Amino acid sequence: MLQTVMKDARHSFAERLAQICEDRDLRPHGRQAGLVRILKERGIEVTQPAVKKWFDAEVLPDTEKCIELAQWAGVCFEWLMTGRGPKFIDDLYPSRAIAHVVQVMQAMEPDQQTKTSQVIDLLAEPPAADAGVEGNGTDPRASPRGPARRKR
Repeated sequence: MLQTVMKDARHSFAERLAQICEDRDLRPHGRQAGLVRILKERGIEVTQPAVKKWFDAEVLPDTEKCIELAQWAGVCFEWLMTGRGPKFIDDLYPSRAIAHVVQVMQAMEPDQQTKTSQVIDLLAEPPAADAGVEGNGTDPRASPRGPARRKR
């Protein structure tokens, strides 16, 4: 039973791997060498025979390689591994900007992620009420007539 489940998992992974390669314009001829090159550029060592085994559904890549493949393709790790959930990372977030921030932060080291989160927290804080930012109606010096008044 377990062998059948693993065989099915390997076959469905191989199909999704072929799909992301097609999505990223890696043609079937040469795609194994292309993935080896792409992963090497991302600091992951893998051989062409190993990549061939992924496409032939003989083995699954280890988690580190799958994470890099998902990030490279812009797909969700869960979708790549299981076929469940949204395919694209962009579908998880309300805007491309948020999806971009998540992708960038995922590629960072943990200490960089922490520092970036702290900067984002600072940027997200509302300005102090007495800051008197010019042009927002709170600083009487912003307009020659003083602060804006509501009409009755």
